[in-house]
Amino acid sequence: MSKYLEKLDELLRQRVDELSEQIRGGHNPQAKVPPMAMLLQAALKNEWETALLTSEWVTNEVDADLRVELCRLAGDEAKHFQLIEARLNQLGGEKNTTVLDERTPLYHFLVKQKSTFDRVVSGPYTREALAVTRNVVFLEHCKSIDDFETIALYDEIQNDEGFHHRVGRKYLEKLIQSDADFDRAVEKMYETLQVIDDIQEMIVMNKGLCRIPGC
Repeated sequence: MSKYLEKLDELLRQRVDELSEQIRGGHNPQAKVPPMAMLLQAALKNEWETALLTSEWVTNEVDADLRVELCRLAGDEAKHFQLIEARLNQLGGEKNTTVLDERTPLYHFLVKQKSTFDRVVSGPYTREALAVTRNVVFLEHCKSIDDFETIALYDEIQNDEGFHHRVGRKYLEKLIQSDADFDRAVEKMYETLQVIDDIQEMIVMNKGLCRIPGC
């Protein structure tokens, strides 16, 4: 592993660990965990947007190898959507197409990333790392209420999300070759996490909702 990637991993982990407490709602005494159906509806939204975003990148990515990887990632997110929807239906809920058709600030930020470098940093590397952490927190909640079916579902999803993050790391090991590359990656990583942090802060502090799964 290159010294650049090792340092970037360390910086990412530090910030993700900080955000994990926010995801748990630990800093807000008023934060509450929504009913499972509401959590899964939020998960559907995340999966839907990620599938759409990755599909958009597939259409114009110039790196042929990454384009193939993005096809796999988009397919995984679509699979997750269908699995979560099936579980939601079992619980008596259903998808909200109006909410699905709305785009979040994170989507608008990510879809503007045009270079291979910026896409790898912001998407597979950064966003998917936080998705893994969000799902760890969500799984803790599922275990606390003995929701074994959702646990089994998210164990499968977690395997995919971990793979997505490793795709990002694999490409960054090739793309970061200088101090300037490293500085650019750090800046883009923090920029992505700031957009995510703003959204989480709004959800946890304004709506008092926590432990929402990732994508």
